[in-house]
Amino acid sequence: MLEFLIIYLSLFLGKVLHLLTKEEIKSGKKYLILSSNLLIFLISIVFLITNFNILNLLLIIPSFFMFKYLKVNYFILGLGSFLALGDIMLLSLFFILCLIFSSLEAFKAEKFMISSILFILPLSLLIIETFINVNSGIFTGILIGGLISLVNKGS
Repeated sequence: MLEFLIIYLSLFLGKVLHLLTKEEIKSGKKYLILSSNLLIFLISIVFLITNFNILNLLLIIPSFFMFKYLKVNYFILGLGSFLALGDIMLLSLFFILCLIFSSLEAFKAEKFMISSILFILPLSLLIIETFINVNSGIFTGILIGGLISLVNKGS
């Protein structure tokens, strides 16, 4: 649970980074996008290898299209952080990914509140944690499709 809180703090730290280093982020935006795409690829591969299931493969495509049009990036990052609890490597990758994602956007109070709610929303899944552990293939497939929908071609 503490790990989830630390990853949530990366959303706030990313906004602080954006305020302190506006020019650097503007000039290095394509490299930040490239590194976030690389992290998404690594996280997806690790989740696919550790929880390989035919159900994963079947859910990747529908969840890709669902999240591509819903635009709930921070929900996907929150779900991934929740599913990675206990795995320090994945949690570290999610920390860096959340830091990059939040540093690319300027701080706006309303948008930050919505992003925070979307990030914390998967934490409500703790109530049905045994269901998630038994059917981890479903949530992993949804997560991988959502992560792939976050891949940005850059600008």
